[in-house]
Amino acid sequence: MAQHLGGSIAPPASRRTVTWFGCVMCAVGALLLYYVPKLTGPNFTVTLLCWAVFGIGLAGFVPLTALMPGVVGKSDSGSALAIYTLAAGLSAFVGPAIVGLLGGSAHMGSAIWTFVVLYLLAAVASLVLKSEVDPGVARREARATVASPGA
Repeated sequence: MAQHLGGSIAPPASRRTVTWFGCVMCAVGALLLYYVPKLTGPNFTVTLLCWAVFGIGLAGFVPLTALMPGVVGKSDSGSALAIYTLAAGLSAFVGPAIVGLLGGSAHMGSAIWTFVVLYLLAAVASLVLKSEVDPGVARREARATVASPGA
């Protein structure tokens, strides 16, 4: 029973989890990690709490592994996971490259704001982009059709 209930709730919740707990929480966490220690000084507990916010944001991206194959056809699920893995690995190169291009640690504020903007753009993209084979999109379209049969 619990497995069936979890399976019926998880697909629509996963997208929201990635958007709000992944993208938005990481953006907030990055800002906290940069500005709070500047305001409070070297305070281990406060910095640890800021890291906790950022860590919760990173955990918000966990559903992507299950979500990616669900938004493409069955025959393309392997390719979707390959692209997901490529993106995860590529970020390990692109992140330091962005910091380097922005001037390194001398311009850390610019780097932080660049990452915040990227996280927020990812949140907007996750709200806007849709796929016909995404189970959550299909459910919403079915509900809209039932709600307005004459339209």
